[in-house]
Formats: sequence, C-alpha cells, structure tokens
Amino acid sequence: MNRRHFLELGAGVAAGLAAQGRNGGWKVGMCCWNMRDFEPSVFDTAAKIGLDGVQLGISNTDQETLKLRRPEVQREYIAAAKRAGVAIVGTACQFRRPLKSEPVAALVLHDWIEVTRSLGAKVILVPFFGKGNLVDVNVKEEFDRLVAVLRELGPRAEKAGVILGLENTLSAVDNRKILDAVGSPAVQVYYDVGNSTNNGHPVLEEIPALGKERICEFHIKDGRNLLGQGKIDMPAIAQAIRSIGYEKWLVLETSSPTDLVADTRTNLEYMRRVFTRS
Repeated sequence: MNRRHFLELGAGVAAGLAAQGRNGGWKVGMCCWNMRDFEPSVFDTAAKIGLDGVQLGISNTDQETLKLRRPEVQREYIAAAKRAGVAIVGTACQFRRPLKSEPVAALVLHDWIEVTRSLGAKVILVPFFGKGNLVDVNVKEEFDRLVAVLRELGPRAEKAGVILGLENTLSAVDNRKILDAVGSPAVQVYYDVGNSTNNGHPVLEEIPALGKERICEFHIKDGRNLLGQGKIDMPAIAQAIRSIGYEKWLVLETSSPTDLVADTRTNLEYMRRVFTRS
C-alpha cells in the first residue's frame, strides 16, 4: 500500500466513524445490489438517502474480471466514499463458482481478503446460494472440503483484520458445527433475518444462541415489503439483537416497491424508531 492509498484509506475510515451518529446510534448500511449501482456513484445515492454506509458487491458483468482487485479501482471507491461522507461497510465475494467444490473460488476469496483490507472494511460476506448452497452438513465429503478451505483462509483473514461472514440457509446449529470445526475467530455467521425466517428457522432463538461472538453482521429485510409491513416481527428482532450486546452494522437488503430513495428513507426511518439503542 503506497502513501497516497494509505491517506485515502484513513480519510475513508474517518468518514465512516463520523457517519455513525446519523441513525440513533446504529450504523445502518445497504447492499449496493439493492441500490442497483455497483459503481462509485453508489455512495452519493447513499448520502442522499441518509445511510451510513454501503456494502460493496460486483455486478454480473464483473463476475470474471473482478475489477475491485485493482488498486486504482479501489482508490476510486475510497475517494468516492470520502466525498460522500459514507463508509464502506464491507464487501461481498460474489462469484460464479461454489466455494464448497471449486478450488478457484478459494483463490478468489483469498484475494478478496486483501481487497477488503485495502478498502478499510472488516467483513466479507461469503454467500452459499445456488450451485454453492449448503444443504446438509452431514454430507461428510462436502463438509470436510469446506472446513479445509476455511481453515486455510481463516488465519489469513485474521492476520488482515478481516472476518469471513458465512451467509447460507442453514440453521444456527449447523452453522455452529462449521465454525467449531474451523476454529478461527475470523470465520463467523453473516445472519440474514429474512433468509432464516423464510427457511423456517427460529430466528428469535438463533440470534441469542449464536451471540455477538459468532455473528459478524446482520442483513435486515422482509421479502419485498417495506420494513414493518411483512410477516417478520421486526420489533422482536430488534430486541433479540439488542439482547446480545451487538453494536456493529445493520445492513439493509431491502426491496424498493416504488422508488429507491423514497422507499429506503421510509425503511431507514422505521429502523430509527424500532431498532433504537436505548
């Protein structure tokens, strides 16, 4: 990392720290894919809405080039975040190849550790959906292969000050089996309250069972609905999150039924009322 990159990174981190007070003490971000913008301009939109940060992913057209690995591109995002006064929440290692079965995916995730560190972020969302879905941790070959990869990458993430957040459709019990087998504090659960609810998991029990030591971050959503208008008991979710002493990011992965800015402002106002820290 050269001096210019270091100074830009420091400014970006400072912007993120300054943003923390906007939403009643919570740091509230949003996924760039839900904002339909994968370019540095996404930070201007986030500032317009009133968000504290943006979780960066890659577009479908960037699945093979993964341009965020290039330092000059990273500098563009850091500078844009600084100008907007919005933090880079973290990254999502979205890639066409399943981590559980294809070695090249492990190499990409290895690169993504450095990408995330260089952007000044702390969490990489590691998704397990589609072809890479984790269905049954009792399939020994699949389980052993995944654990072996994460045992290699966990210490590297820990050294970089980065957490690998596993987002999947498994129960808290099954996720604990993976984390226990890996044995690295840098491998945790990225807990999505919408996905877990839709897969029939007892969310209000799972959040305390995993605790803040095992949950690196939360996705907040309720299907295609505005928050508070779907089937999820959001006030109870908020209480469960408060009960474990969680103090990090809450990231909206919400839809926009009518208008991105207006709908997200509505969701953000709901967050301020219902997810109050007091």
